[in-house]
Amino acid sequence: MSNYKIKFGTDGWRAIIARDFTVENVSRVGAGIANWLKEEVDPKVVIGFDTRFGGILFAESLSIVLLKRGIKVFLDKQFVTTPMVSYAVKSLKCDLGVIFTASHNPPSYNGFKIKASYGGPATDDIVNEIVGLIPNEIDMPANEDYNNLKSHPDYKTVNLETMYFKNLNRRFSLDKLMKYQRDYVFDAMNGSIQEFIQKLFPEMKMVRVDPDPTFKGTSPEPIEKNLEPLKLALKRGDFELGLAVDGDADRIGLMDRNGNVIDAHHIMLILIWYLNKYKGQTGKVVTGFSSTQKIKSLCKKLGLDLKIVKIGFKHSAAVMLKEDVLVAGEEAGGIATKGYIPERDGLWNILIILEMLIENNITIEEVLKEIEDEVGKFDYVRSDLHIERSKIDEVIDGLKNELPTEIGGRKIAYTETLDGFKFYFNDDEWLMIRASGTEPLLRVYAESTDKTKAGKLVELGIEHFDLL
Repeated sequence: MSNYKIKFGTDGWRAIIARDFTVENVSRVGAGIANWLKEEVDPKVVIGFDTRFGGILFAESLSIVLLKRGIKVFLDKQFVTTPMVSYAVKSLKCDLGVIFTASHNPPSYNGFKIKASYGGPATDDIVNEIVGLIPNEIDMPANEDYNNLKSHPDYKTVNLETMYFKNLNRRFSLDKLMKYQRDYVFDAMNGSIQEFIQKLFPEMKMVRVDPDPTFKGTSPEPIEKNLEPLKLALKRGDFELGLAVDGDADRIGLMDRNGNVIDAHHIMLILIWYLNKYKGQTGKVVTGFSSTQKIKSLCKKLGLDLKIVKIGFKHSAAVMLKEDVLVAGEEAGGIATKGYIPERDGLWNILIILEMLIENNITIEEVLKEIEDEVGKFDYVRSDLHIERSKIDEVIDGLKNELPTEIGGRKIAYTETLDGFKFYFNDDEWLMIRASGTEPLLRVYAESTDKTKAGKLVELGIEHFDLL
């Protein structure tokens, strides 16, 4: 009997490999899924994994557990991206999809993301029902189960990459984009997009496109501190733009020609601006609680409705299922757009941006200037603090009990508490405190009119709440 409590957070269940993320615990989740699906007629699940340690072992273990319980399984035996699995769920008419990935977490982690039949993150209701059906005891897959897997009548291997490519080809003029591929450099961050992106753009300059489950010791999150190889490539060559995705390719990262990061806040603004102003598309904008206030300003100018949701793309996906949504995105770089599945897709968004630049003969700097003229200049800083869980709880519990009226001598105009604590000093500046839902750390966020001022706000928050 296992005493380990499996907990799904902001985006799936994540745990350290071989300590808590084990074949036994994966098998337990598999049994929970099978229990949840037992009333379905001809239930089917598609499974994939990224480049992290143990991916194929965990995927085959889950397959065995499901097959033994009457669930048909589609498995891609090569590493794939999360969007490939999400698209396959809908394309193959499966009841659920599973991708083994810990996304941007450190290399010691693996994770278990569940995708629903509509091709996006499973809702809290679905996940909570599955978790409630996870047993404490499980019969572990035996050696012969692995040996006999390929001969099981309900087991089928599939090529998710091919299905995904066909969908890209339907939406984008890939031949046209390929003509300009030498103008850009792509950082795969040693993640699961590495082989596919080289096939898609064989003449594009690439960095970190070799399989490495350690990610060269860097968390595969496309933020400034992790994109030094991309920055170096941009400085050494004559490129228009640097492109990046995270380890499982559902988040986007960008750098301008000089190696300056274009953060996810600006990327969301770019997508809203292009799809509405250039393409004439409409719909609601959905964004997470930690996103810039400038999205609100731009939506007001463009006449678009805005909905702010809790952090975790499952909350945005839930809105997309019910309403006409133009763009749904988060500060961490996970963004979805109209006309696609309700799912984040880093490459999809990159192709939209390349389409914008090439078809309109415009630079990313010119687009950003157009947006700045509408909403003003801003910048953003986030600090991820690895501190003791007891200290995190102390800070969060203290804020729940009493909200401050000032921080470091700066008077707070008002506070919002939808998901964390967001303190507004004025229309242009805010500071936010939130415990991560995927890692044991505390995040401190700030926005101001430039990066230096935003950084000082973060420092002010760290000092005020005694977080060092």
